[in-house]
Amino acid sequence: MKKIKSILFAGRAKTPEPLADMLDAAEKMRKLGIEVALHEGVAALCSPEAAAAKGLQTRGDNEGAGGADLVVVLGGDGAFLAAARKFAPEGAPLAGINLGYLGFLTDIAREDMADALCKIAEGECFYEERAMLSVTVRRASGEVLDGFAPAVNDIVVSRGESGFLLGLRADIKNQFAFELRADGLIVSTPSGSTAYALSAGGPIVAPDLNALLLVPLCPHALTHRPLVVSADYELDIEMSKVPHAATLHIDGQNSVALAAGDVLSVRRHEKRLRICHPASYNYYETLRRKLNWGE
Repeated sequence: MKKIKSILFAGRAKTPEPLADMLDAAEKMRKLGIEVALHEGVAALCSPEAAAAKGLQTRGDNEGAGGADLVVVLGGDGAFLAAARKFAPEGAPLAGINLGYLGFLTDIAREDMADALCKIAEGECFYEERAMLSVTVRRASGEVLDGFAPAVNDIVVSRGESGFLLGLRADIKNQFAFELRADGLIVSTPSGSTAYALSAGGPIVAPDLNALLLVPLCPHALTHRPLVVSADYELDIEMSKVPHAATLHIDGQNSVALAAGDVLSVRRHEKRLRICHPASYNYYETLRRKLNWGE
């Protein structure tokens, strides 16, 4: 296992207490001989004097992870998703400090931040790889839209503010799979199976499975059920009926308007998200605790 020599703190915090804890943890990291930097987003929330007193560098958004061996993300799952879409394509592993509610992706408690990071720096951890998605939009006019950040959780086609159902056609492995009239469709990774897809009635899928989830949103026909296929399959979604505006959402953070005739090509992203967990992390214990499945 590669020794951690540099750490980048990123993310966001709504109150000053987590930032104070972060600076204390950063100081302990530096005493271990680890180079510590703050991403400009989280650095802007700290007192510049306090950061300077700790000897911390600040990295601009255009510098990316800057070769850091570990990106530590403060915040909830939304902050983790934003950081993952930014840093994971560089191959930088991420560890999440939970400042949110559920925290399926941010598994280190704020009060445990310093101790957990010290143990991770000493090698008491393991790395998990998870699949991400990419999407290309081909307009009926021939225009091609790509370059969207990778989706860690899901890609969602939604009717937006319209009160009318969407019509779409899905081809899987270049074979016609189904037509759907619904409020929309969620295309989810296993990581996203505990997010929006779960709320829409989709199954929970272990994050190490090579799977892709297709979960209809309020389908008109009750026979339309969630579908799980291989993530290696090519998925193409044609917007056959868009009465008004429709929207494509990437992890609920990026969006683009859709129109009738647009075709979405969804593929497994060439890069994988690497998450650094404390040695004590257990996925199923997390499910039990977050979903109240019992002791």
